[in-house]
Amino acid sequence: MNFCIECGKALNEKNTFCIECGSPQGKKKDHTQQSVEVKEVPRKPLSHKKKISLLASGITVACLIIAHFVITSITDPMNKVKEMDRAISEGETEAFFEEVNLDQSALINKDHYLQYIKESGWEDIRVQLVAMEDADYAFDTTIRDNYGNQVFIVKKKAFVPGFYYTYDFDAIPSDVVVSSNVEQTTITIGKKTSNAKEVGEEISFGKAYPGKFDVIGTASNSFGEFTYEDTVDLKTQGNEPISIPVEFTGFMLSYNTNVPESTLFINGKSTKKTLSEFDALGPFPDDKDVVMHAEWKDSEGKVHKTDEMSQFDDNWGALEFEFAVNDDAVVASTLEEPDKADAVENSETAEDHVLNFRQAYEEALNSRDYSIISPFLLNNSTADKELKKYIGDLQDKGYSYEFTDNTVTDTENLGENMFSVSTNEVFVFTNHLNEQIHYDREKTYYLSKEEDGFKITKIDIKDTDRNDL
Repeated sequence: MNFCIECGKALNEKNTFCIECGSPQGKKKDHTQQSVEVKEVPRKPLSHKKKISLLASGITVACLIIAHFVITSITDPMNKVKEMDRAISEGETEAFFEEVNLDQSALINKDHYLQYIKESGWEDIRVQLVAMEDADYAFDTTIRDNYGNQVFIVKKKAFVPGFYYTYDFDAIPSDVVVSSNVEQTTITIGKKTSNAKEVGEEISFGKAYPGKFDVIGTASNSFGEFTYEDTVDLKTQGNEPISIPVEFTGFMLSYNTNVPESTLFINGKSTKKTLSEFDALGPFPDDKDVVMHAEWKDSEGKVHKTDEMSQFDDNWGALEFEFAVNDDAVVASTLEEPDKADAVENSETAEDHVLNFRQAYEEALNSRDYSIISPFLLNNSTADKELKKYIGDLQDKGYSYEFTDNTVTDTENLGENMFSVSTNEVFVFTNHLNEQIHYDREKTYYLSKEEDGFKITKIDIKDTDRNDL
């Protein structure tokens, strides 16, 4: 028999609790030391889908954080400035220009250009670049050197609109113009070449960054050939173009003659020019003799010649072309006959007609209006038909033309009231994509003298040079 472990009541062996006091039966409780057993509630395991979702969220957050730091590093302009500063201090030219955008069409000597930036105030340039970090500018920012010249333009571009921006550092080149003291000069700087056709004419040579460049010039005129070589140090001059004058060594001479209408011969060849067409003779090369004389045909057809001389036979800076004839014979032979005077006048009128046509033609092309040039052309002539079709085909094409030079190079009286006028024409053509092409063209115009004046009947294109701008 069992007894209640609490109250001592006799119990059946099968009783699990006391029928007297209700206490559960078992081992007697130790009231001095009781242990509490905590029963763990089993946790429901995460589903595979939930695990994948949490893992993806974690990876996304990590990627966003990494992307933020990467993009911030890439777009931070101070990284560029630090690299530029390090490259200058260590003389690493290529490293410097990895951080800078260059005009690929401009002349550059990178080593010299980097030296120019260093000497023209890199410390101040760097301060301006660093100041951008705290500046909230909406437009391109100009960076200048110690002399106030533009060095860089900083362009702010959206990388992620509203959040991240990139910065481009564009190096600013200067315009370059060249000129020569001898006509028909070919000028080469670096890998670029251009031609100066007239004495003292300034022509655009493109752009260049400050630095030293080798300049080579070659030219020839009626008096000889010339060569020029020099190294020039190009420096920015504010907004003004950099001017490079090519000055060949040589000298000019004045002359005296008693027959200004006599023809000048050089080294036995006729120049096809009279002495009166020269303001002065030269320039002459100073390393080679130039043999000259003048010839003149009198009214009876007799040819007279002066003595031969070189440029070193000058008399107090002047050459003497004296003919052994009396003044009366000279005057009689140089008086223009009426028909000759008319021929000269007609030639000049034909030239003016062509030049006036060119001025009207530019307007007609840009306005697509053929009626502007029709008065200059003979009706139903080849020129009339071709130009009417050409201007008609220009409608709605978005092209434009800028004529920069029209020069008459030769005029010939063909007889029977027909004349030819040769020209050199320079113009810039711009297409619908705003791409520009520079044209240098030789033409011959054929004209007929009608009752109402000269009319162009035909236009031949003889030669064309073109260069993309």
